Amino acid sequence: MQRLQAIEYELRPNGEQQRNMRHFAGSCRVVFNKTLALQKTNHDTGGKFINNVAIMAKHLTAWRNGAPQPSGRTSPWLADTPVHLLQLARQSDSFRYPVPMQIKLKQGNSRIFLPKLSWMRYCNSRSVFGAVRNVTVSLRADKWRISIQTARLTQAWQAAEHSSGMFALQSQNLPGREGGPEHLEADRSRSVERLCKYQWSNCKRPSLCKTRQEITHCGISK
Repeated sequence: MQRLQAIEYELRPNGEQQRNMRHFAGSCRVVFNKTLALQKTNHDTGGKFINNVAIMAKHLTAWRNGAPQPSGRTSPWLADTPVHLLQLARQSDSFRYPVPMQIKLKQGNSRIFLPKLSWMRYCNSRSVFGAVRNVTVSLRADKWRISIQTARLTQAWQAAEHSSGMFALQSQNLPGREGGPEHLEADRSRSVERLCKYQWSNCKRPSLCKTRQEITHCGISK
């Protein structure tokens, strides 16, 4: 089973990298606003819906080459931003690198390489497992952050249930069992039911136990 996971870190860019990232985020916001203006004009004139991908394919290259915008202005400075970022333009102060081959990660040195930003340090608070799929850079509370999405194959099946405390059941394919997750789901259900019965039988505060029963949906009656 393939597992997708994203982990967020705080970046430690230098002054030039901060200026470039602000430029990239502003360019993406400008392209988003242009695309929204074209959508609105098309809707007001009674035209059919055009998705953003079609608009990007038709207008983005011209805008990067200095063609006039719907407002009549030109924006040749869009060429300073990687085209993949503009194709995934969004309204917030963020941008995404969708091509894994353009991203290089060195966890031992706590550095990551991004196109037109070069190597950049980050707060390596936890390890990254699996192959990097894409990264998203965002600005929040005057801090630049990076979210690294990875993909890896896993064989373990995990489930968690919240009852009176924190009850977690972690299982793997047991020897001599067939069917995998289906049998594990049945084992999990029986374990949760036994836990609920035990909690109810040993409860010294009936009112509190009733509340817990409603939260966990045990359906156990004394």
